Amino acid sequence: MLDQLSRGELLRVMDLATECLTASTFEQLDSVISGLSDLVSFQKAALCAVRPAQDDLTLEHYMNHSYGADWAALYIRRRMHRVDPVLAHALTANGAFRWHDALANNFHQASKTFIEAAKDFGLVDGVSYSGASHPASPLRTVLSLTGVDAGDPDRALQVISALGPHVHESYKRLLQLGPEARASRPLLSPREKEILSWTQQGKTYWEIGCILGISQRTVKYHFASIKAKLDVVSAAHAIAKGMRIGLIS
Repeated sequence: MLDQLSRGELLRVMDLATECLTASTFEQLDSVISGLSDLVSFQKAALCAVRPAQDDLTLEHYMNHSYGADWAALYIRRRMHRVDPVLAHALTANGAFRWHDALANNFHQASKTFIEAAKDFGLVDGVSYSGASHPASPLRTVLSLTGVDAGDPDRALQVISALGPHVHESYKRLLQLGPEARASRPLLSPREKEILSWTQQGKTYWEIGCILGISQRTVKYHFASIKAKLDVVSAAHAIAKGMRIGLIS
């Protein structure tokens, strides 16, 4: 799937995927989208979350990365998500797709008006990634890039196919958090930071217990708390996330 990417570019995809994993704010997720420019040429980007309703479509959230404030205001004011052919296509398409496919499958008179308005803002053609949530919660997240290299659209599709699932999971997680939870950093106690730091240096639970004058069982208890607070599954994962968000150096 990623045959057009070099080893360095594949590593960059992995870096961005990790950033999605650790993102705790919409600003950090927005930075991931900016990082896509290292891998594929595009002019503008946006990310939104939609939920189908009876004979309607609800725009749950909208992240305007670089579409411009005027277009975003117009889009929301006129409720253009209801006639946006890209979103209509995204409701039934999982994964990456080109806009011309969306237009071919969802063209009607209302979308014609939308397309004409979009052209005035330079939103002519592009690629999108549609991510679906659990069937019991039919939330869709849609990442869109416009102004991609017309000579190599398959490359853009490959990149967002690889990164799209990570963006979807990160965005969905942030949407489920309240504003206070998104604003807060997962804090560790001084003892937990100390234990995480010694773990980073390769010490075992027994060695850390000896250094700190506590039992191995107590060290294990603290590390279980560290993993829960950081929402990680292993010591290596805890170290990587702790370094990334500045808890340890």
